[in-house]
Amino acid sequence: MRLAIVTASVGQGHNSVALALQEAFQLEDPNIKIKIFDVLDDSRVYQFFTNVYLQVITKNPSIYSKIFYWSQQHQQASSIISYLNFVCFKTLKKMKQSFQPDAFIFTHPIPTNSYNATIKIPAWTIITDYSYHPIWYNSDITGYFVANDHLQNQLLKNKYPIESIFNTGLPIKQSFTTGKKVYKPLIQYPDTHPLILIMGGGLGIGALNSIVEKLETIDFPFQGLIVTGKNERLYWEMKKLENRDSKKWEIISFTNEIPSLMKKASLLITKAGAITLTEAQACELPTIIYNPIPGHEEENAHCVCQQGWATWAKNS
Repeated sequence: MRLAIVTASVGQGHNSVALALQEAFQLEDPNIKIKIFDVLDDSRVYQFFTNVYLQVITKNPSIYSKIFYWSQQHQQASSIISYLNFVCFKTLKKMKQSFQPDAFIFTHPIPTNSYNATIKIPAWTIITDYSYHPIWYNSDITGYFVANDHLQNQLLKNKYPIESIFNTGLPIKQSFTTGKKVYKPLIQYPDTHPLILIMGGGLGIGALNSIVEKLETIDFPFQGLIVTGKNERLYWEMKKLENRDSKKWEIISFTNEIPSLMKKASLLITKAGAITLTEAQACELPTIIYNPIPGHEEENAHCVCQQGWATWAKNS
């Protein structure tokens, strides 16, 4: 069997799910041929898409929120979505020709939305959020894997067949669910000082500065580890903290060591990416959500807080 797992590098969560699936399939059957494709692999398309996305969510979050909730009620495709669908459909056809997969698995709404049955290869989608948005829906998709009853019910409202919906939760890598949690500081410092892990997702966004400013005023010994993701400017800005007090702060950029960091930490402060929250819950890591992206992340925050996984701090 040959499986094409198709993601898009807007945030790390979609890629993390793709890697988790690849790991699970290969453990199940080493003979399965698996390849992960990124529909934003073209650097120009990636730069354009991420720049627009980052500009809106960081500088005009209220506009992003209005667009998100408006689009939940109005499913007509915008010109940008139509263009992305056109480009992505051509990419899927190229994947079919070059890799000849027996099935597609999508971890992002862009390939999900662009797929149609004329490709003549079954396609499955994993919705990588805890909340529903119509952009994920495509009646041509062979089957959906969802994280909760809410998502299943939303698909049923669209008259999608219940036998093709699988309420499985979100897939994460085994490294988050195996091994014991260790309360050990990353920096060699007294064991009584808890490690606070501060993350802004794969793109390194969120109110990290205000989090740090408030933590600096707390009269309690702790170690702070800030993960800035792929945000190089934020990395060098945060590095000033490390230069000022290397015993208290450590700054790292994008890393694949998140499972071990979560198991060492006593507290996580983060925005509300669904995969990050799932990974933290699997690691039994107490979590504070702060400044989630308006729209889908706010919906994720509502969901996990209702489940008791996290606490949502509405101000610093």
